[in-house]
Amino acid sequence: MIKNEYNGYTNKPTWMFNTWVDEYRLRDQVMSRVVEIIKDREIKLHISAVYDYLKDEVLEYLLEERIRENTDPASFSGEVLGWGLAMINWGELARLYVSDAEMELGIPKVVQSVRY
Repeated sequence: MIKNEYNGYTNKPTWMFNTWVDEYRLRDQVMSRVVEIIKDREIKLHISAVYDYLKDEVLEYLLEERIRENTDPASFSGEVLGWGLAMINWGELARLYVSDAEMELGIPKVVQSVRY
């Protein structure tokens, strides 16, 4: 069986999304929103809410602001982009950001016990 791990992440598309969040200087904005989510919800809902936020709002920003300008969905690059986005492990990223925010807030880690 082939392992599809990349730099400690499930796969390269997941690692790349996280890297581009940093590249577009979105890390502070993302983490601020994750902290808000954690403060406003029950522990069991943290990962689900962060998952939705990442997949909907952050991805939409990246697509609108950077990618859609240069990529026709019916092109080779559009197909490759669509494949890569479908491969992103949003749950893994949500757990990562929730864990980082919990550490920042001094909240005991619960991420390992909650799976999305």
